[in-house]
Amino acid sequence: TYSTSVEVGTVLSAISFAKARLGVTVLPGYVREFVSELGLVAKALPCEGVEHPISLITRWNARLSTPAECLLDSVRKRLAAARA
Repeated sequence: TYSTSVEVGTVLSAISFAKARLGVTVLPGYVREFVSELGLVAKALPCEGVEHPISLITRWNARLSTPAECLLDSVRKRLAAARA
């Protein structure tokens, strides 16, 4: 068997691959009704044990704005509290 994965830049691109029968995709729940209208089958994944990485991507030579720094600090605190 072959194992292939493709990373796409948009949810619509991922849906298009599935619609073209080029595989399956994992999508956020908010598009479930939309993909059903396209004739695709959408099934919810179990929440238990599911982890999703959170990334903050910035230019290497740029500093975050004060509001962005506050947001990042808040996210870090909430994640730390959830792990405790």
